[in-house]
Amino acid sequence: MFKLRREQKILKVGDVRIGGQPGELPTVLIGSILCRGRERNRGSARCKKKLERLIDYQEEMSDRTGLPFMLDIFAESIMVFRNTLASSLS
Repeated sequence: MFKLRREQKILKVGDVRIGGQPGELPTVLIGSILCRGRERNRGSARCKKKLERLIDYQEEMSDRTGLPFMLDIFAESIMVFRNTLASSLS
């Protein structure tokens, strides 16, 4: 198997470990979403629903494959990020 010459680092994000030599750790599923602010930067209900669907889908794929997953959330502002994430996790 391919091996990188340089020493590779392993990072732990929550319960998920990423990095290392190829094949050292399992592949990580990473779902991405873009949230745009609406109604005075509160985060849209549409984005909240998309995020909930993404989380459900990621959990399903993780259960099916046995691979860990993470979310990659892009937001127009920190307020949109906080409000969308907080409302989705409640």
